[in-house]
Amino acid sequence: MRAVGASPERLDLVQSSVGRPHLEPFATHPPPMTLSPEDLAELRRVWDALAAPEPDALVATLRSDYERLPLFKRALRSLLLRYPVKLSGVSASELMLLERSRHGPVKAARVIGDVLGEHHRGPDRCGDDWLFLRLLRLGDPSLPQPALELTGSTEAYRFVSVRLTPFGERVLAGEANFVDANGIDDWVAGVHLQSDAGRVWFYDDGQLVRRP
Repeated sequence: MRAVGASPERLDLVQSSVGRPHLEPFATHPPPMTLSPEDLAELRRVWDALAAPEPDALVATLRSDYERLPLFKRALRSLLLRYPVKLSGVSASELMLLERSRHGPVKAARVIGDVLGEHHRGPDRCGDDWLFLRLLRLGDPSLPQPALELTGSTEAYRFVSVRLTPFGERVLAGEANFVDANGIDDWVAGVHLQSDAGRVWFYDDGQLVRRP
């Protein structure tokens, strides 16, 4: 905001658990508040943590006792869910995509719609295009072990059908790890997950664990 000449100190902040707070009762989220210098400093620290090439600063931010922005902190915590889970090697959202594909072939649009419905009730809310990119990653035919088989044109998800591969069944059952089999080259905020460079972190019971 300061980059465009705006003064954040003159704004009142409304914390909301959804993107359109006017559609939910105001009693369900904290009242409007004016950002203090301490709040602005905290937001600056959070931005630096999000942009950092390693997740340590973000994890430290989540452990801090700064509680004036509780919903914001909850949203930050949900970002950890985008890291691959230690057991399966896929993120929470990707695991949901695999679960919705297990009775395939099924239309990708239906899979994505089902997962969007689950996301609406959860902490990590994302869009359909992002989920489609996750499907394409899971079903990339150039991978040694794709978890999905995709049929149809991949120009848009309405043209695609998906089904689990035998390897995808093993990932769902906790018997195989997607990253171990295929490596990873992905981003979570400023962190580049990259197997070839030894930069792999897994989500494990609320924590991030770097692969040795």
